Amino acid sequence: MENTASNVFDIYITRENDSVTTESYLWGKLKKWPKADLERHEDKLRFGIPDVSFGFKTSKRKIGGWIEQKAFKAWPKKGGVVKFHNFKSTQKRWLTRRGKTGGYCYVMAVIGRGDLAQYLLWHWSDMDQLGELPRADLEDLAIYHTRGAIDFPLLARTIRLNP
Repeated sequence: MENTASNVFDIYITRENDSVTTESYLWGKLKKWPKADLERHEDKLRFGIPDVSFGFKTSKRKIGGWIEQKAFKAWPKKGGVVKFHNFKSTQKRWLTRRGKTGGYCYVMAVIGRGDLAQYLLWHWSDMDQLGELPRADLEDLAIYHTRGAIDFPLLARTIRLNP
């Protein structure tokens, strides 16, 4: 196939759509969180703002925060470092800056789909390690890790205990 500008553009759009579809999959699961108010963000004017803002109430307080979504079709087959492609330095800085001021800020990833999907959550203070670690270390670093479905009561408890 001749490599024309049109072909390159088509390939780029296809890759972009694959990425959006996968993050959309995670959003489709996350937005089912009962008793939580979630909103998806696509801010084209400010760089680094996370994908999702959330709020929920516990018996003692109200909690609000931010989640940057990441999605992987599968764990790397050959092992090695798990790269967080499209996790920009502006996103890491935003989450870290807001986290240092007392904000509840996280990265949540889904690996795979359906019954085999894994959901992991990392605290803002660990942003610099994401994209630098192999699978086992990433799993150990996660403050929340479930398989098959998001356990919303456990997710809320994990967030409440890890501001």
